[in-house]
Amino acid sequence: MSKITAWLRARWHQLTGTGSAASVSLGLLVLACTFISVAGPRQSQHILTSALQQEIGKTDAQAQSVVGTIAYVTYDASEQSDVPPVNLTGSQSQLYRQLRRKLPVAAGQEWTGLYGGYQRDLSASRQFVAGNGTPQLELLWRNTLGRRSRLVAGAMPSTAKISRQHAVFQVALTSATAARYGVKVGSRVNVGNGNTLLVTGILKPLRPESAFWTVDPVAEAPVFNVLTNAPSYWQGAVFVGWHEVLPMQLRLNTAPMQITWDFPLALRTLTAAQASPLLGQLTGFIDQGANVSYPTSNQGEFVQNIPLDSGTQSTLQTFVQQETAAAGVLGLLFTSLAVIGAVILLLTARLLAEHRRSEFELMRARGASRRQLAVLALRGGAVVSVPGAAA
Repeated sequence: MSKITAWLRARWHQLTGTGSAASVSLGLLVLACTFISVAGPRQSQHILTSALQQEIGKTDAQAQSVVGTIAYVTYDASEQSDVPPVNLTGSQSQLYRQLRRKLPVAAGQEWTGLYGGYQRDLSASRQFVAGNGTPQLELLWRNTLGRRSRLVAGAMPSTAKISRQHAVFQVALTSATAARYGVKVGSRVNVGNGNTLLVTGILKPLRPESAFWTVDPVAEAPVFNVLTNAPSYWQGAVFVGWHEVLPMQLRLNTAPMQITWDFPLALRTLTAAQASPLLGQLTGFIDQGANVSYPTSNQGEFVQNIPLDSGTQSTLQTFVQQETAAAGVLGLLFTSLAVIGAVILLLTARLLAEHRRSEFELMRARGASRRQLAVLALRGGAVVSVPGAAA
C-alpha cells in the first residue's frame, strides 16, 4: 500500500511540479464553474416545467383534450340520414393516427359521441318539476360508455323497436338523472312524435372529472335552465346503445345533431422545453383540421375535414409568452455567470503559471523547448481540470 501511495505521489509531482496547491485550486474552481454552468440552466428548466405543470393542473380535463366536432348534416355527405356507428368509430381511428404522430395523445382514452338533440319529457312526474316548464332529455350515444361507467341496476341499452308510427328506444341514465326525473329500470318516458324511452339501466359515472362526462354538462347530472321570460326547466341526458344509432337518425330531427371525437392529451410529463414545439403542432391541427374518409351510399368514398379545437392551445400560448419574456433576463444572468467563471479560471491558470515560473525557467535553461513546456503545463492543468469538470 505504501508503494502505491509513493508511486501516486511521485506521479502527481511529476505532473504538477511546484504548483501542486495551485493545481488543486484550479481543479476545484473548474468543478464549481462547471457545476454552476450546468445546474443553473437545469434548475431554471425545472422551475419553468413546474410552472407549466401548475398552469396545466388549473385546467379541467376537457381543456386538456383535442376535440373534433362537426354537424351531423355536414358529416352525412349522402344526406340519407343513415350514418352507421362504424363510420364514426372509423373516423376516430383515422383522427387518432394523425394526431399521435405529432401530439402526446393518451392511448386508449379517446371516444366518439353522437348528440341527438333535446326531446321534451311529456310524462315527467309533476312532483319533480312542479312550478317549472316541461323538462327535456337529450339522447346521447358514446362508444365507450361501458368503460366509463358502472351499471348499478338493470342492463345496458341494446336495441330499438320501430314500427311505422312508433319507436321505443332503450336507454340508460345516471343515478342523478334518474332521481331528478323520478324514473327507474322499466320506466317509460314519452318524448313526443311517437317516440318512447324505455329505461333499462342506471349508471354510476367512473372518473366524472374526465372529458367524457364534462364535455356535455348534462351527461352526468341534470342542469336547471333558468329563463327570464319563460318557465325554467330541467335538462338531462340518456344514453342509447350501438344498435340504436341508426334508428335514432331515422326517427329524430337530424338538424341539431352533433358528432364529437375526444382525444385526451398526456401532459403530465410535458416539460418547458417541449411547450413551444407542442404549441406549434397543436396550432397547425387547429388551423387546418384533419381529414377523414368513409364510404357513403351515393358518393362512394368521401373525404371530410374535421374541425379541431383544444383548450391546451391557450394554456401553452400564455406560458410560451411568459417564458419568452423571462428568457432575456435568464439569458443575461447565465451569460454573466459564464463570463465571470471564465475570468476566474483564467486568473487561476495565470496564478498556477506564476507558481511554476522558476521551474519552467530552470527547464528552459536545460534546453527544453517552448513546445515541451506548453505540453507539460497543459498536461498538468488537464490532470486536475478534466476530473473536476467530469465530477
